[in-house]
Order: sequence, then structure tokens, then C-alpha cells
Amino acid sequence: MELEALVKEIVREVAARMGEVTGPKATRRIWLLGEEGAPRTQEVCKALGGDAVVHYLDDASGQDAQRIILPRLSCSLMADLSLGRASSELGQRILNLLLAGKTVEAFSFEYRDFESTAPSALTALYENYEKTLAGFGMVAMAAPKGTATALTGKLVTEKDVAKAAEQGAATLSIPATALVTPLAGETAKTLNIQLMKR
Repeated sequence: MELEALVKEIVREVAARMGEVTGPKATRRIWLLGEEGAPRTQEVCKALGGDAVVHYLDDASGQDAQRIILPRLSCSLMADLSLGRASSELGQRILNLLLAGKTVEAFSFEYRDFESTAPSALTALYENYEKTLAGFGMVAMAAPKGTATALTGKLVTEKDVAKAAEQGAATLSIPATALVTPLAGETAKTLNIQLMKR
């Protein structure tokens, strides 16, 4: 390879790793903190679309990716991290990333699966943990514009619709038996979000 061609290739690779556009289409690099092939990991890949290079949990080269995404933030990990501690290897890895000033995105939060059944005080506790973690650099992953967000609860509130809109969703998939509050219905119309029963 000629020297000029070698230099161009090196510049192209460095720019791609830094997330800069070097051609007609930039390559997005994502470090997915999950096992390749796991169901939740596959959900994240589907939501991201096919134009990203994905590195998985045990691939250390993912540490310099443009985005770092955790497929699911469990209640126990969330509680630990919000107190600035880690009791698992994954928790320690995430804590180290946050301490290094990196942003870590959570695709889903376990506590949200129980919002319709958990006591309101417990839900409020986890909502406060979520706010604390956002201050540390751990935020909810925004859905790509025009995608669908799914709810598992039996009651759909205005807050659920607003949260879907914040995440860029155009469709909110809800259980067939879910009850939609009148305010949630009005908010969905105002924010142009389609409520789709499944």
C-alpha cells in the first residue's frame, strides 16, 4: 500500500472511531452491555436498526464506542448504582464508566414493569433513583424517531404517554386489556402518538 493510501485509511479509521462522518454514511459504534444473542440484547439491536457496529459485553474494544447501552437495568443494580456502589461485576463496570464521565443508556428499567401493581411509595423511590442516576450520566435510551414503545401495565396514564413522547415514539403498544385514562387519550392526540392494543 502506498504511503498516501495508508494515511487515508488510518485517517478514515480514526474518524470512524471518533464518530465523525468520513464518507456518504458514518458508522455508528455501540457497546452493548449484554450477551450476544440474548433476547433483551436482540431487542436493543432491533430498536437501533441495522446501520450500527455492535460490540458486546466481553468485547473491550467497545469502550470507545459512541454509545454505551445496557439492555435492562434491574431494580437491585439501580439501587446500588444510585448509592454509588456496585455489588456485581456488571455493576462495577457501569460504575467505572460513570466515574470516567461516560454516558450509559438503559434500554429498559425493571421497576417500570411493576408500576401498575407496586405501591406508589416504592415506585416513587425507583423514580428518584432514576433521577439520581441521570445526574450521574445513566439515562434512559431514547427510542429512534417513529418507533414504537411498549407498556406492560394494566393502566395507561398521561405520564406513560408523555414518557413515550419524550423517547421519540410515534406508537405506544399497550396490552389488549389495558385501561386508558381520558387524560392519556387526550395527551396521545395532542402529542400525535398512536395507542395500539396488542
